[in-house]
Amino acid sequence: MRQTEGRVPVFSHEVVPDHLRTKPDPEVEEQEKQLTTDAARIGADAAQKQIQSLNKMCSNLLEKINKEERESESG
Repeated sequence: MRQTEGRVPVFSHEVVPDHLRTKPDPEVEEQEKQLTTDAARIGADAAQKQIQSLNKMCSNLLEKINKEERESESG
């Protein structure tokens, strides 16, 4: 536990395969390959537009959450 800084309390046959693994599961590798392929197909302009759109949605959502918090604290 001291060597892993508390992250692995017991080094047993149950956790050893997961913690010593150097390669992801085949399903994860396939998903990563698909995502990389999809990302390569998108042009730089389209990617930038998607990023801006996502940032705008996140900003709007944060504003609504903050507004709700202020209203609930004052009310």
